[in-house]
Amino acid sequence: MFTEPGRRFQLVSFRGSILMLVDDALACAVDLARRTFHPVDLAGSGRHLIGDGAVDPETGELHLVTSAASLPQLHVRVSPGGLTRTTRPIDGAPGAVNEVALTADQVVFRAGEFLGVMDRTGVDVTTEWMPHGNPPT
Repeated sequence: MFTEPGRRFQLVSFRGSILMLVDDALACAVDLARRTFHPVDLAGSGRHLIGDGAVDPETGELHLVTSAASLPQLHVRVSPGGLTRTTRPIDGAPGAVNEVALTADQVVFRAGEFLGVMDRTGVDVTTEWMPHGNPPT
């Protein structure tokens, strides 16, 4: 379905379904029985996503980031039942956010050579950015 070279994607298992997250596109639900794909608007308002996401193994929440094509980029948290979502802006990113990871208390974003850390709870949370340089080899 996606044949453009260099376009990143990730498969994620969420709520018993397989989702394909593709850079700068809506998520797609994979129907394994019919061998088809169906677009899913996980971020709301037709917002495109980055090709990376994370499911919290403890809570079952799905964490996503909207595409840099629509600024500001947003952190999107989808409830385990898929009925509610929370969106928060990712403040002060030094470039396009292209990766997300989770700890028990925080969401970690990567934007080029910077890591951003945001608390997972709270309303008026901000993202703190730090350079990570080149990881040791």
